[in-house]
Amino acid sequence: MSTDFEIVLMQCSAILLVIHTLLLGYSAYIHSPTFNEPAHLVAK
Repeated sequence: MSTDFEIVLMQCSAILLVIHTLLLGYSAYIHSPTFNEPAHLVAK
C-alpha cells in the first residue's frame, strides 16, 4: 500500500510533466516559422 508521501510525490511528478509538456508546446508554437518564411529563407 502506498503511503501519503508517495501519492503526493507521484502527483507532483505528474503535474511537473504536464507543465513541461505545455511549455514545450508553447515554445514550438511561438518559434515555428510562418507559412511563407521557409520560402523567403531559401531565396536568400
